Amino acid sequence: MDGEMKRLTLGHHQKRKPIWKLKGLEYVYLELSVMVSATKPTYPNKLDNMCAGGLASGLKVRHCAIKECEEEASIPKDLTDKLIGVGCVSYILEDKRGIFPACEYLFDLKLPADYQPVNADGEVGAFELMTIEQVMDAIVSDDFKPNSALIVLDFLVRHGFITPENERNYAYLVEMMHIPLQSYFANTTYMLSR
Repeated sequence: MDGEMKRLTLGHHQKRKPIWKLKGLEYVYLELSVMVSATKPTYPNKLDNMCAGGLASGLKVRHCAIKECEEEASIPKDLTDKLIGVGCVSYILEDKRGIFPACEYLFDLKLPADYQPVNADGEVGAFELMTIEQVMDAIVSDDFKPNSALIVLDFLVRHGFITPENERNYAYLVEMMHIPLQSYFANTTYMLSR
């Protein structure tokens, strides 16, 4: 494949970290994304991450993440300053529109227990508080957007809800969340830069 045909999509997702327990069940916020305008033509009525979006040209990843937190959930700056970068996932999505290699940068954000997200850009239908058990059930159904399911899967692995002890395909799942797209789409080898 020549360089003109290679295209890598970059984006970012924020997950609200579980911050309190009720009867032993941890809670996380997920948004239920409902198509409310022509700007959301894909995956209407599917579960999504609390905030997510593509990378705007010329902006750094963290700045884009903060912007999406403000637009999609009205999260104020004093809280978005606490965004924690927790890695990335890379995958190849195939649907009726085509084949899309993508790399998603991930952030966790600890919010006050009483914080209620409010949509500001009209792209979110509702915010729904779900238990980890509900999330685990939803992730194996078709309730999630495909890329959002992957981000939730990463969250569940990182926080120890999915382990080698309770998931026989653990190693496969972790490997498939980190397809080496960067080496495929790069002409050179990347080195850690400071």
